Amino acid sequence: MHLKGGLGNQLFQYATAKALARHHNASLILDDSWYHSTPKDLTPRHLLLSSLKIPEESCTYRKFLPKNSLLQKLALFFPRPKELILHNNDPFFFDDSLFDRALSPNKNYFLIGYWQSFKYFERIRTELQKILKPRSQISQHYSLYLKEIQNATSVMIHIRRGDYVTLKSANTLNGVLDLDYYLKSMKKILEWQPKAHFFVFSDDIEWAMKNLPKEYCLTFIHNEPHHDSVINELFLMTQCKHHIIANSSLSWWGAWLSDADKGQKVISPNRWINKAEINLSNLLPQSWLKIAP
Repeated sequence: MHLKGGLGNQLFQYATAKALARHHNASLILDDSWYHSTPKDLTPRHLLLSSLKIPEESCTYRKFLPKNSLLQKLALFFPRPKELILHNNDPFFFDDSLFDRALSPNKNYFLIGYWQSFKYFERIRTELQKILKPRSQISQHYSLYLKEIQNATSVMIHIRRGDYVTLKSANTLNGVLDLDYYLKSMKKILEWQPKAHFFVFSDDIEWAMKNLPKEYCLTFIHNEPHHDSVINELFLMTQCKHHIIANSSLSWWGAWLSDADKGQKVISPNRWINKAEINLSNLLPQSWLKIAP
């Protein structure tokens, strides 16, 4: 599997590859070449899977990739000898034929794409809930929040801004959810859970503190200044009992990996990117409430 993007994207790619390898009784190789050759027009990211309890290690399967986006796509288009490349051109498409096809023992199957459909890996959800946890004990900073989350009617709110605001390509593709989406979602949660305690995760915590209603019970999760602090924050998200997610793969995983299945309420935007016609049924489970931003 060719890994790329932030932690949320890495998890979709890993989980899909894990499920396919398990189904076909095949070995799994995680390619980290994108992180050595990130295209200059994309947000640089850290490969963080090694900070989780997964048994696999990554390697640089494709060395010397160009850092120009177009040239890199061309380099990844052509297979090597005894290699078949499987491209996921539509990230929200579920191709169930990948489970039915017979794999040749003499070929390597190189998967490239975002693979953002829970249907690829829902059959191994219990296993993923066990291994997609921090490899090391969470820091004292985050353990204090964890105690609060466990002792409350905890509701995760994830506000994604960051490159959705500052990077033109990300803003054009994804767009930023406005305040009204969060207000409507919080109001809905309070109808179900009048004693809800909202735990706010954001890459722009100052914006959240300034704009969210002061009359609600709010705790703002302040980031530690380490590149792998997101591992601890994802874990805290999964420990919340209910979830209000952004159009972000990270908060998607915070909700989907939660153990709070019984009575769990998840609210998501009904638009993931700036294309209203996109079918999101393979990304957003039917039980999640979708609210228009």
